[in-house]
Formats: sequence, C-alpha cells, structure tokens
Amino acid sequence: MLKHLCDWGTQTRNNILQMLESPILYSANVGEIDGLNNVMARAARINRLPDANRLQTLELIKLAWEKVDIFNSTADAYKTFSNVTYMFFLLVSLSTAVVTCISLNKRDILYRQLLRILVRVTAGGDGA
Repeated sequence: MLKHLCDWGTQTRNNILQMLESPILYSANVGEIDGLNNVMARAARINRLPDANRLQTLELIKLAWEKVDIFNSTADAYKTFSNVTYMFFLLVSLSTAVVTCISLNKRDILYRQLLRILVRVTAGGDGA
C-alpha cells in the first residue's frame, strides 16, 4: 500500500495520512477478540450529542421527521398507484394480443361489433 501511496499527489497523500493519524480513527487486529471488544466499548462511549437541546432544535428535528413521514407515505401511495396502472396496462396488452390472435385465426368466433367494442376499450377512446 505504501508503494501506491507514493504515486498519489501530495494533497491526497496528506489527507490519507491525516485520516490515519486522527484520534477518532479506531483499529484493531481481527484475531484479537479482546482488543476488538475494547475498541468497540471505547467507540460506543463516545457521545457527540450535546448535554441539552434547545427547544428550537427539537422543533427542527420534529419538522424533519414529519417531512420524512410525509415523503414515505406519498412514496407508498405513488408506488401502489404505479403498480395498479402497470397491471392494468399489462392486462390491456394481453387482451389486445389475445383478441388479435383470435380474430386473425378464427374470424367467425368474434363478431365485428364485439371487435369494435374491444378496440374502443383497449384504445381508451370512443372510436369516433
């Protein structure tokens, strides 16, 4: 790794070294379970939250979560709508294919008036 580190630019190399020397970077050997447990316990004790929150901060967090809830419910509604319309268009396509195959192969099964109605329904128009 150090060989490739020498090939990088000075800014990138300095950023990587700064990150590796950071006091908030934790590392341990995978083979040392006790060392991993100590590192995890030390990292879990870090509390980056302030001791007290102002009312304005709590209201802002509440507003943000309300927006998340609104987004999720709207996304669920659009997902349901898109699934329903997708199934509808699949059924229309399937019925169009079936009617076309039947009308081309067995002309006497489907009457002309029934064909016109089916074409109007599948095309979504009034057939005028």
